[in-house]
Amino acid sequence: MSLTSDDKQWIATTIGDAITELVLPRFDEHDRRFDEHDKRFEALENDVSLMKRDLQEVKEDVRVLKDDMRSVKQRLDSLEGTVKALENDIKEIYRMIEGVDNPRFFTKQFAKLPDKEKILVFNEELLKLAKKVGVELPR
Repeated sequence: MSLTSDDKQWIATTIGDAITELVLPRFDEHDRRFDEHDKRFEALENDVSLMKRDLQEVKEDVRVLKDDMRSVKQRLDSLEGTVKALENDIKEIYRMIEGVDNPRFFTKQFAKLPDKEKILVFNEELLKLAKKVGVELPR
């Protein structure tokens, strides 16, 4: 049995209709999905670009912070030296206070005295010291 031209035409039309009915909608669906994927990839690319920019800003901020910390450390080192010198001075003052003939100025009882009495005690001690070293104080 041989196919006639009409049979061939019918087969070609049927195959064409089947492709139009079945295959093309699936291609259209794939195209739509690819378009969605393209949009999502574009959004991801934008997000990555923003993240790169943010990362650069963070890196710059970290660099600035490192510089600031270096400066703070230098100042802190300087302050540590100053504090150490102050500690030594305070220790020396305490040693001097301990060596004073009349340490009653540095007692808790003296600290509790009213200001007027403190002044009178200072005056009394000052007069004693002046007499001891031979200095005449103005009146």
